[in-house]
Amino acid sequence: MAIDLFTPIRLGGLELELFNHVGDTLRPFGLAYLHMMERDLHGAELPLHFPELRRRFNGHYMANGGFDKRRANAAIAASRADCVAFGKSYIANPDLVERYAQDAPLNVANPSTFFGGREQGYTDYPALTGDHVSHLRLPSALSLRPGSCLAPLSQLGPIPTWREPT
Repeated sequence: MAIDLFTPIRLGGLELELFNHVGDTLRPFGLAYLHMMERDLHGAELPLHFPELRRRFNGHYMANGGFDKRRANAAIAASRADCVAFGKSYIANPDLVERYAQDAPLNVANPSTFFGGREQGYTDYPALTGDHVSHLRLPSALSLRPGSCLAPLSQLGPIPTWREPT
């Protein structure tokens, strides 16, 4: 099990206190990971100290919110996150892992089509073409360097068994 945290609105400065409490409260549950949206609905950074939330949770931490390949690898290298989620980037680039592995250009997401209930914006983004197509091959999980933003969540280790909190 895991949990996804997100605050769509500002809480008048109470965000830090609230999320630190959440991190302390979730620690004994042995969750597989904590997924934290680090930006609000408009893309602005939240006024939280995410390394402190991660420390209090004391488990695997998945950051999300405005990351690109460079920022994701930097967050992992600095131990600010164990892994990074790429929501909008994945919508616009279903082949995102291949694009990042090859440093290929990315499609630009069209937010006006998000959550619209139709295929436009979800199934019509172009895949890699030209020189990139012939090289499409995912590296095996063993060939990924530790800390890579391309590492699958399964490389974080076994998912802890559920234990009743004490």
